[in-house]
Amino acid sequence: MMIAFQMRITLIRLACVILAATFSFAAAPPQSDRHISSDEIRARFIETPKPDYPEIARRLHHTGTGVYGLYFDVRGEVSGIRIFKSTGHPELDIAALKGLVRWRAKPGLKWKVKLPVTFTLDERMETYVNPYHFDYHF
Repeated sequence: MMIAFQMRITLIRLACVILAATFSFAAAPPQSDRHISSDEIRARFIETPKPDYPEIARRLHHTGTGVYGLYFDVRGEVSGIRIFKSTGHPELDIAALKGLVRWRAKPGLKWKVKLPVTFTLDERMETYVNPYHFDYHF
């Protein structure tokens, strides 16, 4: 009974986060199509905290990789997020969105980047954001 209630709360929260991310994405300004290298992209980041692995996902042995688009404003803050590919588990997508919205970049440019977030259950039960797999065009 308690787990079902917690899952309903989680799904409601996911819906709110996705709705907010959708509206943020829709409001994101048009971006330049200039191609930049992965090294240039990595150099722009100031803070890249890993998303937390949700306890319920650990207990249920949920894993997956999602692909997310981040939009940065001139202050270097995330102004929008787009889900290109879900992890397949709402609680992992919520965790990815909550983690990615905390990312910070050097101020001065409006720009966007697409990157994968992987949740794996090994001995460390960790979240992995691939710092070498970026796609600037989307």
